Amino acid sequence: MIDKLKFLYTEQYKTNIAFTFLLSFIVFQPILKYFEYVLLFPRINYSIFIIIMFSLYILGTNKNFLKKYPLDLMFPFWILLCVSGIQILSLPWALYYSLEGPIYYFKVLSKTFFCYWMFWFVGLHIRNIILHDKAKLFFTASWIFSIIMIILNSLSNEAFKIILEGKTIYLMLGDTFAILSIFALIYNKKIDLFIIVLSIIALFALWSRASLYSFMVISLFYLFKEHKYKLMLLVLLIFLLANQIYIDKDDRMLRMIFGGFDASQSGRMKWYELGFKDLRLVWPFGYFMGDVYSNYGNAGTYMHSYLSFLRQFGIIPFIIFFITLLTFYIKIFFRWCRINEMKTDFLFYYTSFVVIEIIVARSFMHPFIWLSLSAIPLILNNKNE
Repeated sequence: MIDKLKFLYTEQYKTNIAFTFLLSFIVFQPILKYFEYVLLFPRINYSIFIIIMFSLYILGTNKNFLKKYPLDLMFPFWILLCVSGIQILSLPWALYYSLEGPIYYFKVLSKTFFCYWMFWFVGLHIRNIILHDKAKLFFTASWIFSIIMIILNSLSNEAFKIILEGKTIYLMLGDTFAILSIFALIYNKKIDLFIIVLSIIALFALWSRASLYSFMVISLFYLFKEHKYKLMLLVLLIFLLANQIYIDKDDRMLRMIFGGFDASQSGRMKWYELGFKDLRLVWPFGYFMGDVYSNYGNAGTYMHSYLSFLRQFGIIPFIIFFITLLTFYIKIFFRWCRINEMKTDFLFYYTSFVVIEIIVARSFMHPFIWLSLSAIPLILNNKNE
């Protein structure tokens, strides 16, 4: 029993929990949700799994666990504590914002409170996760399986896309697959162009424009650093396909480039306008889930960028978050320019992908950035080496 209790406080225990959560979030969760929504499999409540992982990780911490980490790590830590407190204190009001207030409140908490913390915990162990002896096998095999499933499913449909029966899980499918592709890319540089091209094709089929365009940008970063001739080859390939791309310009995935009416973008602009109106009133302290209240109990009406973080939590957490993220990103960019190492490459590509998304298309419900906010200061300070 004593040995088991000691193991709870070891780095290996916490790394295993973080690795399990990360793998489940970007691999098993998309598969389970696709089976549930499209193939009508029985529902599995993934939020319960997140809460279990959070609880198991907390069991392995003690009051001194932060002392071994650099001071830079404290800025995102205190932001997390602040926004977590706001969410908990909002409970008495949030429950009455809609007819399904309690259910929606706890859904939001699973994506923010618990996922924010879990991705922050993952960042504390990202070096050990990347260098784990099974990591390359797990991430590469998962990417191959996902590619096969996405392409086979898309080819069997009238149009080359994943049919989701009107469900809006394409955002989650696109984001998680793009991150999985980044892992596959850093582990398999000998076939990097093959991975990039197939990943872009799969992301096109998944119908998330933000995921597709963000991944294309980080692919350009990767090719510019690693293989300038392959970058030229990719540009040439796009040029050769330009005619076909123009023919399909009314496709949902290309409409953002060529213009034209888009129902999704129109809806998002509406939420932006409503969100900016609310911001004038609530910007000093925020208003957690206030978007639900001001839109008569309708969920999903938040601004689709991290300005919604300001809308939810107020100006002080937002400013500290923004300055911290900008500082960390600049530092990891210059480290990426100078050094060729797997953990730095992953963090730069991952962070670039997430930053683009949260600027243009993803809301405060998007938890991925918290991995960067804990991992980057550790890498920069060479801790846990």
